[in-house]
Amino acid sequence: MPKVIPQGPEGTIWFGGHPDEVRLYLRVCGDTLDPEAVSRALGCQPSRALRKGEPVLSSNGEVKRIARTGSWLLDYPVGASATISEAIEAVIGSLRSDKAVWASLTSRFIVDLICDVTVRCVNRGFELPPKVLGLVAQRGITLGFDIFCQVEPRDVEALQNRLGPA
Repeated sequence: MPKVIPQGPEGTIWFGGHPDEVRLYLRVCGDTLDPEAVSRALGCQPSRALRKGEPVLSSNGEVKRIARTGSWLLDYPVGASATISEAIEAVIGSLRSDKAVWASLTSRFIVDLICDVTVRCVNRGFELPPKVLGLVAQRGITLGFDIFCQVEPRDVEALQNRLGPA
């Protein structure tokens, strides 16, 4: 189902609809992880990667800490008009689909797809159709959601007025 972007006069309070922001992160993590080997296996370069024991640097180049495990991370920002389902299909579709590759990765490493979801209004949500869940499950990827709520107090008050006393 396509994402609907609500439009209305200034001050309109919207209830329901899709999340306001979404960002996906595919993570492959493990002590013996070789980032170059993961890149070759998936046919994609990471947004960032580290081997276990390498320094994690701050934006100004200072050592913040030492990596406790290896990591290969692919950041995938989701456009305003895309749904979470469309974004998951796109990020998985950009990688190799070979089941043997995924079986090898998931047997040796932790592989997950994290969806950071931000809502700025009450009663926002999304659904994942069986096709998308199948793409994730066939590859053995754990699917996680981090949900951030940045609701304006006026929206909460409007919902309370709409629903009446508890």
